[in-house]
Amino acid sequence: RNRDHPTDSVAAARQQLEKLTKTLGPDHQDTLAAMGSLATALGVLGRHQDAEPFARKRVQISKRALGPEHPDTLRSMGNLAETLGELGRYRDVQPIDRELLEILKRTSGPDHPVTLRAMGKLSVTLCKIGQYKDAEQIAREQLEVSRRRLGAEHPATLAAIGNLTAALGALGFHKDVER
Repeated sequence: RNRDHPTDSVAAARQQLEKLTKTLGPDHQDTLAAMGSLATALGVLGRHQDAEPFARKRVQISKRALGPEHPDTLRSMGNLAETLGELGRYRDVQPIDRELLEILKRTSGPDHPVTLRAMGKLSVTLCKIGQYKDAEQIAREQLEVSRRRLGAEHPATLAAIGNLTAALGALGFHKDVER
């Protein structure tokens, strides 16, 4: 990797994507991974606007070629959400976060750590778009499951407390926050 020269990373990733698209086709997992690498390289340079089309296309192809519940598809959805978040487009992030959470609850289970992380991410996104009641509900669920599954002192539980605190604070429930 070209960590010292990020623009070289973009050129290399773009070249790799072109080669793999020609040799393996656009639906191949290696091609999709290269598409993700290009989006990541662009994001590292702060070129999130340029990264978005690649991240979005990767999600579309992954859903079709690999299936909507494939781990690579879920990862690509998370990466697209992150790119959109970097652009401040949280209203576009919210449906992706919701879809990810629904899929993870179904495939990994409601108590799985990856599901808990997805709950936290959705709660934060909802706060950023002013949907504090929904954020509170998700954060309360995340906290309850996290306490039961991981314990009161686990970092994920403490993060869930932070998410709930943010939602309650925004709603003006300062007494609840202090508890």
